[in-house]
Amino acid sequence: MIGSLLLIICHLTFAFILPMFKGNAVGGVVVAYVTILVLGASFSLVPAALWPSVPKLVDEKIIGSAYALIFWIQNIGLWLFPLLIGKVLENTNPGVDDPVALNYTWPLVMLACLGVAALIIGIILKRVDAKKHLGLEEPNIK
Repeated sequence: MIGSLLLIICHLTFAFILPMFKGNAVGGVVVAYVTILVLGASFSLVPAALWPSVPKLVDEKIIGSAYALIFWIQNIGLWLFPLLIGKVLENTNPGVDDPVALNYTWPLVMLACLGVAALIIGIILKRVDAKKHLGLEEPNIK
């Protein structure tokens, strides 16, 4: 859930905070680098929580299939979201051909919404864990 929150904060920072530093090269670079570092941390936190939880949620007989399904969904996302971002850019920047002049606010908001969806799923998982005592926050090896 922390990774999802960081993801939301980073994309909204890129969308709304970074453009405020347009005239300030040093401030903009500092904000951009810090945001990228935090984004990298969030990209590390989410899989670090996701992968170890799979054996706790899935029967041992189908664990390989569960991991394959996760990879499959990730690859669909890697194919689909660049296309979606392109469509959003096309629709929000009509007639702009220069990639530098494009306004990336709405694609970044779209990515922040994915972070919101991940946060909601994390909250749901936390509730299911509390009800069914799956031990999602406990170590796998005791």
